[in-house]
Amino acid sequence: MKRRTFYMFKSAARVISKYYSNRQIVFLGTDDDLKKFLEDNYGIKTELSATAVTKKAEKNKKLIDINSLKGKSNDYYIVVTSMTKDKKLKDMFQNLEYTEFKDYVFVRRKKVNIRPGSGDYNDEYGNHIHSPNCMVVLDEYICDANVNIDDSCIFNGKCNIHLNHYDGGQISIGKNCRFNDCTFTVNGNGTLTIGSNTKIGANSRIVALEGNSVNIGDDCLISQEVMMYSGDGHSIFSSKTKERLNPFEHKNKKNEILIGNHIWIGMRVIILNKCIMGNSSIVGAGSTVKGRFPNNCVIAGNPAKIVKRDVTWNKDYFSNDISECGEENICLTNDSD
Repeated sequence: MKRRTFYMFKSAARVISKYYSNRQIVFLGTDDDLKKFLEDNYGIKTELSATAVTKKAEKNKKLIDINSLKGKSNDYYIVVTSMTKDKKLKDMFQNLEYTEFKDYVFVRRKKVNIRPGSGDYNDEYGNHIHSPNCMVVLDEYICDANVNIDDSCIFNGKCNIHLNHYDGGQISIGKNCRFNDCTFTVNGNGTLTIGSNTKIGANSRIVALEGNSVNIGDDCLISQEVMMYSGDGHSIFSSKTKERLNPFEHKNKKNEILIGNHIWIGMRVIILNKCIMGNSSIVGAGSTVKGRFPNNCVIAGNPAKIVKRDVTWNKDYFSNDISECGEENICLTNDSD
């Protein structure tokens, strides 16, 4: 079974198992794979199918006239297998006196676009979205996604958040952050956390792949066209041994990106998984960063290396007083961290 089909079946089964309450399951449409999935994984047997052709229902005991189900939602639960929700179908179910989710469910779902200013979004699939100022796009079959963005954050231009695959990603963004034309993508069970007072420049992209995480601290300044990718995104094999060289390990700490507090990242930097960066450091423009780096250092190059230690920085270009950097940021580099 393809992964996408599995996600589709599992998200529908979540609703069916919650609401059907031992009523007879009626399929509107046919799908033998879904029937087997429900029986094998949830112990739910399905034998009846609905049709709009009365003569067919009269000739086949396993077919039932859809119109004969009117007012019988206490006895039947309808599963729409192949059609996606539209006004015509919604009107039909309303006429039959059936309520979505409680009495029927569509197996095939569409992407959900949650636009800025539309209020909090919650659904039957366990998705909870609080994103007052940024567009959030939910993949067709995602469940248990959670987005919590503080109301004080500002999103300028075309900022988008994408959550993909079945197991819901987690996104948390703190207070007074500012983003310009940024795209954040979190795949199933991935995590993106951004602290308070962090700014990210135009055309930057952050991706947390399945099971991986990106954590950015407080008071960071990230320039334009910066890319962060937590995870490889594709499987890699040895042609000799036939073994996979980058096995997927759920929530593996080795695959995370961990950016400390008060870090300045220059333009067009690429940060890859397995990157840990200490507080108050600086990353030079155009660098490719992977590995562990201490606090209060300058990192530059491809691959990036430490080029200077015992430094700190201030957002104010005209500052000539190190005390304005903040006492907590004036530290010597500790290479043992």
